[in-house]
Amino acid sequence: MNKSNALADEEFAECFFKANTDWRDRLGNESRCIHYDYDSDILQLKFGTPVFIILHKMDADDEEFEWVVEDDSLQIVGVEIFDFRQDYAPRYPSLQAAYEFLCTDQGVGDWHILLPSHKQAKDTSSATVFADTLLECARDPVPVPD
Repeated sequence: MNKSNALADEEFAECFFKANTDWRDRLGNESRCIHYDYDSDILQLKFGTPVFIILHKMDADDEEFEWVVEDDSLQIVGVEIFDFRQDYAPRYPSLQAAYEFLCTDQGVGDWHILLPSHKQAKDTSSATVFADTLLECARDPVPVPD
């Protein structure tokens, strides 16, 4: 049985928050992969080496956005967004602009783009700008202490 299935919702949330207090810094140091399926309008942004994952929805009001979480450690290893082009990106002007910039470079359609970590290269390509902007728009899953 994997760790996520063994934990009750409240316990899972607590473990998830503890495992991800540094998620933005950690993910900036990992290589990244952008995968986009144009027809189904699903965007995946994954970090580091492939691992067994689970999808975790943090906000019931945000139907499109799910965290991709490594099953054993509960650390965030990416995001998956449904209805990306139609619903999600238009809500964030900076993300919509980055998506359009990436479409100019990569063309409209399916993408599978591998990017080095920020430590490996100071890349300013449209794909890097897009990935960074997507993370800036992501809601922080870790509650802010009182």
